[in-house]
Amino acid sequence: MEMSQKIALSKCIRILKKNITNLGEVMDFLLQYGCLTWDERNRIGMEKSSDEQCQHLLDVMIRRGRKCYEYFLVALTSSGNNHIAEEIKNTYEKGAEEWKLKSMEENISEKNDTINDLISRVNKLEGQLLLKSEKVEEAHEERIKTLEDIKKLKEHTGQRDSDIRALITKNEELERIIQNLNAHIDYLKKEIQLKDYAMERMENDRRKTENEHTKAMQDLRGQQQETHGVCEELMERLTSQSKDIKALTKAFQNANNKGDNYKISAPKHHQLRRENTVGSCKKDPHYLNGRMSTYAVNTPSSKNRKII
Repeated sequence: MEMSQKIALSKCIRILKKNITNLGEVMDFLLQYGCLTWDERNRIGMEKSSDEQCQHLLDVMIRRGRKCYEYFLVALTSSGNNHIAEEIKNTYEKGAEEWKLKSMEENISEKNDTINDLISRVNKLEGQLLLKSEKVEEAHEERIKTLEDIKKLKEHTGQRDSDIRALITKNEELERIIQNLNAHIDYLKKEIQLKDYAMERMENDRRKTENEHTKAMQDLRGQQQETHGVCEELMERLTSQSKDIKALTKAFQNANNKGDNYKISAPKHHQLRRENTVGSCKKDPHYLNGRMSTYAVNTPSSKNRKII
């Protein structure tokens, strides 16, 4: 709904409250054309007085569109409230003219404000143009200087081109060197991998040899223990035999000193061997009084004889 239509309804609210009739028919007409809903119709009907109902209806109509305003006027005329509809139309026309005048005045004031703003902006732009023109002159002078510098630089570009070419060749040589170094690095990496593999194999072999060495040492220790036991047995036997030999030598010496009738306290096999030797010595012509003579020792026959 337009502002002028809202103003017309608000100005005619007293006339509506005092002179409206058949308010139910008006609401039914508005309900028929979709300007009211059933809830709004029931709420308006629940108001106590007709003034409150009329106030509630106008509050709802003001929030509706332009077509609802026109349907409201038709509902008033169809329900016998022609004078109220004409009053609203007259106030709308008067208000519309006043609204147009006010809007025109507002538009004129707005246009004046915009013109003043444009004038101020134009003045600012003129000042900016002056500054920019000065900057353009400065830029033109700088451009001339830059052109002179460009000419000087062109003279030096020949030398720079030669330097650039030399740098390009050096760069290419460096790239080749880098490629060769990368290839050598790859070769060294492969060699390192092979060496690592060989080191792993050597480590595995070393572990195997250590295990074999430990096993061999264990076997040697077992053999040493066995040989040690055998040696101890042999030593015991040798000690026993040495004791027997000492006993025999003592007995033999005693027998030589005391004579043939001396009984030797020694083992039987040693006694038998001694008796045999003593008997043989008695039969020997070089044996005198149970002892060997010095002559018998030096004779050739005594060299081949063994005394036990």
